[in-house]
Amino acid sequence: EEQEKIDTFGLAASILVTQVEPDGGQAHTQEEQEKIDKVKRRELIPIISKDGPASKEIHALHKSTDNSIIYYILKNLVIATPKFDIVDLKADINFKDNVDKCMWFKVKNAIKMDIESFFACHFLKSAPHLKVDDTELMTQKDYDELRAGFIDPGENQMVSDSPEDCFKKNSNAFCKPNGDGTSTCDLNYLEKYQVKKGTKFRYSGLAIVKDGHIIEVSGVKEGEDQFVSEKAVFLNAFAVHLVLVCHAGMGHLSLYQNNLMKLTTDRSDEYKDLWETNLGPKLLMKALTPEGTNEVNTNIQLLIGPNNSLVGRATSLTNDSITLLNMDMYDKHTAMSPDGIIANIGGSGAPKWDEACKRAWTASKNMVDVICADIKDSDVLEDNDLESLALLAWTGMFYHGFIGDFQLDNVNKGNLPFLITGEPHIQTKAYGTLSTVIGVSTMTRTMNAKTLQTYFPKQGQKDAYKNYLVELNECRQLSGIEGWANDGPIYNAIDF
Repeated sequence: EEQEKIDTFGLAASILVTQVEPDGGQAHTQEEQEKIDKVKRRELIPIISKDGPASKEIHALHKSTDNSIIYYILKNLVIATPKFDIVDLKADINFKDNVDKCMWFKVKNAIKMDIESFFACHFLKSAPHLKVDDTELMTQKDYDELRAGFIDPGENQMVSDSPEDCFKKNSNAFCKPNGDGTSTCDLNYLEKYQVKKGTKFRYSGLAIVKDGHIIEVSGVKEGEDQFVSEKAVFLNAFAVHLVLVCHAGMGHLSLYQNNLMKLTTDRSDEYKDLWETNLGPKLLMKALTPEGTNEVNTNIQLLIGPNNSLVGRATSLTNDSITLLNMDMYDKHTAMSPDGIIANIGGSGAPKWDEACKRAWTASKNMVDVICADIKDSDVLEDNDLESLALLAWTGMFYHGFIGDFQLDNVNKGNLPFLITGEPHIQTKAYGTLSTVIGVSTMTRTMNAKTLQTYFPKQGQKDAYKNYLVELNECRQLSGIEGWANDGPIYNAIDF
């Protein structure tokens, strides 16, 4: 029975990875295609010329379809920072005015890539796809080899038995109550985005959930024909929604990078002096806007970019559709006020989740007001500067902890499966290698938030930050997400 499932998975998947044309459904408008093409030209990965150094070796590797070579490349593809970065109290805040446009968002001047990653990037962009119809299953040894050397949040992760179990454990944050004991998770917004030719389904699905159990998807009830397929496709859409949209696109870029750039680039000398000459605010700003975060969000082009990115190789979306989806979500969320963002995220789930998001937001603003009390009335600040700083705290120390690092095991183990087959997911070694590299690339920007408390110079600042951490833990408990309130180090997107 297991072999039949693997064979079925391989048949569907092999179609997807050998044909990259769109499915011929809803086509991009001319305006959308022009935006997509512009983004493709804005990648900041260095280009290897056709006749440049090592080009012959790279092109020779491209001819190979042996998965073992691509496994090697994936293992050596470093996207994020595999270490803790501690705040240097002697250093200045990273104010830089040299801004680059990376795809559809802004970053500080482009990072320099080490030679191994440089060649791995170029191989990844044009190498053959993994043969995901291999019948070899992923083993614990395979996971351990890929994860070696990277920070692992350990017990501070959600551990699920299956994609459906993963959805059930996360449902409080994504299912809105209907008032009759059921709730709804509507992912039909994804249906407009084209998938690769040969794919029988599009990402979509409106699930009716009762007691965390999916009882209906898009009008097909449990037990009826096509329910298994509809549920499988919905779980694929959920993976795209959680990892690509909410975590990478929204958490990293719309919320974090956008506000990081606002606070630390193209500002007056008086503004910079204000932060540099007030130690408490300076420390908080440095902790929330480190160079490491800018590097991670520059390298995210390898994870979700327009040309055979890691997620692009794992999903059934075309490269152009991934790009369009990323831009659409970025434009949507950067147009919102911070209050609107929290209302949108909180309002997508159960009342307890909504209350937890709003309480954490209030706590973030209160903490920033106390620590920045000496500068908050300064004329050199713009009206919403401190609110942007509070949003960095809320995102990095509350939301990203949930949407990112807490989901790592689910990404690695294939409990958030991207590839549409119309069947329950099978974690082959090929797909498992890809999913684990995706997970590893998101698991390395971590900090122990309690450390920062000891650095603040004033007792009132120390107390405000300590109370903030207590309130965040209470909000995690309130959220109804099992295991998220584990009172260990808080792992998030902030390097320090």
